[in-house]
Amino acid sequence: MRNAQVLRERHWVCARRISERRRDLGLTQCDVVERLAALGVEATNRTLSAIEHGQGVDIGRLPELAGALDRPVTSLLGLTVEPL
Repeated sequence: MRNAQVLRERHWVCARRISERRRDLGLTQCDVVERLAALGVEATNRTLSAIEHGQGVDIGRLPELAGALDRPVTSLLGLTVEPL
């Protein structure tokens, strides 16, 4: 049971960091979708909204999402401290 709790918390940390980083950059969800498209990743506002609301981070998109938000993957996953 404890492992399930840890996994859920990691999932929410990632969702929260993605949302916070987008807002810190002053980007809309549309802006991030456009950045992802420039990196060759198809996504929609609905997809990004679902990710930010904890409804699933697609691990296959995480490297490009990190690139679009100018953060390392480890930062979005909560494995490193957020830079100032």
